[in-house]
Amino acid sequence: MNSDAERLLDELPARIGFVGTVDQDGMPRTVPVWYRWDGEHIHITTSPATGWASNLARDGRVSFCVAENAAPYRATLIQGRAFLEPEDRAEVQRIFVRYLSQPDADRYYASIKDRQLTMLRLVPERVTFRQN
Repeated sequence: MNSDAERLLDELPARIGFVGTVDQDGMPRTVPVWYRWDGEHIHITTSPATGWASNLARDGRVSFCVAENAAPYRATLIQGRAFLEPEDRAEVQRIFVRYLSQPDADRYYASIKDRQLTMLRLVPERVTFRQN
């Protein structure tokens, strides 16, 4: 993967990522997500009841994008395969602390502890880096 693409994925403060899936009727679905890049995979957590998680359970093909809102408007675009896995508390915490302070991440996780979560591990197959 291009080092510029990786840097954009890993920058702090963390940017919102966007996941693209295909609904059962063929319509595209794009959702904003918190994520973490580990150097090989994108990690995301969500409820297994969401429409996009259901889409990935049916068809693991996925797109993912992270982009800047200001010049030079860099973007990392990824196409790949998603694997749905059981909740991994340590990974959920790593994702949350990219977006929140540790105490806030702990409070947020405690507030949703009764929800069932699932992990999405995105394996990149095609990566494009753009800079306008």
